Amino acid sequence: MSSFLSRLRALFGVPTSSSSSLNTRPLTQVAIIGLFGAGQRTVLEHLSETPIRPYILQGRHHIGEEGSSPSLGLALRMVDVGGDAPGRWHVLTAQSYADVDALIVVVDVADPITLDELREELGRVVRGRRVQGRTEPFPVAKPGIPWLVLVMFKGEVVIAREQVAALRLDELGVDWVFRPVAARNGKDIKQSVSWLTKRLEENIKSSGKEKI
Repeated sequence: MSSFLSRLRALFGVPTSSSSSLNTRPLTQVAIIGLFGAGQRTVLEHLSETPIRPYILQGRHHIGEEGSSPSLGLALRMVDVGGDAPGRWHVLTAQSYADVDALIVVVDVADPITLDELREELGRVVRGRRVQGRTEPFPVAKPGIPWLVLVMFKGEVVIAREQVAALRLDELGVDWVFRPVAARNGKDIKQSVSWLTKRLEENIKSSGKEKI
């Protein structure tokens, strides 16, 4: 009987329950963040299976770039944090990651001087920041979402580990994991993201959102 039903589904184009679930589930929103030039664009290029396009916020603000990976179930957006931009720009940047379900933080160990700035910016991702003239709460990342910290390195892994320790991520109380990836190595990047997709799947199941 089951084989007969399968043939009927195939004949009339009715998907099976498993394929239907995969095809209809919306892509999970993930933001790729880091200081300017840390390698966010490289990560986006290796993960996106669709053409990369400008990420426009509120219909007119070009905040970053975006793409998607249907095979991973991820909608990807890339934005830079930090810098000396006006306060309004920092608000828009924060709005771009405030609604996502996971963060990929890109760290460039080739420029250790910027670690202090990155640590400060990641603190703002969690706690917010003061913007002159703004009375509304500053947008922050959703609590409890997984953070994948990708360290772009060209040398010893131990150095990359030391750089991540300097970020003091445990003090932020976030669910994070560190993965060193060789610069411009797409295979490393895709393998590292497997932790993130697994954690997201666990979160979906634990929250009761997945329907069987």
